[in-house]
Amino acid sequence: MHSQIIASAALLLLASALITPADANCGELGRKCDKFSPCCSGGYCDSKLRFCAVNCDPENSYSAKSCFPRPGCVNFETNFGDAKKMTTLENYDGNYQKYELYSDFQPNNAHINGNGR
Repeated sequence: MHSQIIASAALLLLASALITPADANCGELGRKCDKFSPCCSGGYCDSKLRFCAVNCDPENSYSAKSCFPRPGCVNFETNFGDAKKMTTLENYDGNYQKYELYSDFQPNNAHINGNGR
């Protein structure tokens, strides 16, 4: 009996450890994200950039301002030798004027060396 209680407690502890802020559903039955996981993406809430930048759903997020603004389409020419104009999704801060491109590949194998290659 005592071992069953310990096993049940361990299972409960393990299950609670696996629950992350991204486990909260949004958009379901009108539910919105809370202020600690403000961005809704793919039906889940989280505060990670991946949720707030790409495919963020402002209607089901904590507020319409939770999602990063979507940059409009503009004509531009870029020099791929300028590493400062490219970043990874994890480092993207929502400033579309600072970065022209970001890589959202997982794993991220993109890089620019000193010669622009």
